[in-house]
Amino acid sequence: MPALGTPEWLALAERDPRKLAAALRPALAYLIESTPDAIAARLRDELDWFATEWRRAHKEASAEISRARTDLGYGVGPSHAELVRRRQLTSTAPCGACGTTVTLVHPLPAEYAARLPDLSWVRCSDCPRAARLATAPRRDAA
Repeated sequence: MPALGTPEWLALAERDPRKLAAALRPALAYLIESTPDAIAARLRDELDWFATEWRRAHKEASAEISRARTDLGYGVGPSHAELVRRRQLTSTAPCGACGTTVTLVHPLPAEYAARLPDLSWVRCSDCPRAARLATAPRRDAA
């Protein structure tokens, strides 16, 4: 049976049953495609495609953001250890026993730590423990 509209179909006689059969096939296909079930299936496929593409685009964007954050050195933010390090205030003072420069970690900004009147209690790690304890300031002395 020739396909509808082909030169072979046009050459068939008007009363030839093959000519009518060739015309019925596309007509039936059109009717089947126009049913509510077929329309719903096409719409479902279109919406599924859109949802899939939307999820893919967001996944790619998320991956790009993650890569960019990783390139900066940290994923979500600085670690707890990094925050603690940033919040620690340090200054330098001479050791009260030997004069070696000691780095102090304390709650005072450096400008206030420099104004402390008595730094004789500062000791370096090289000074003997007994010397540190012997020269430590007493709390009950006012």
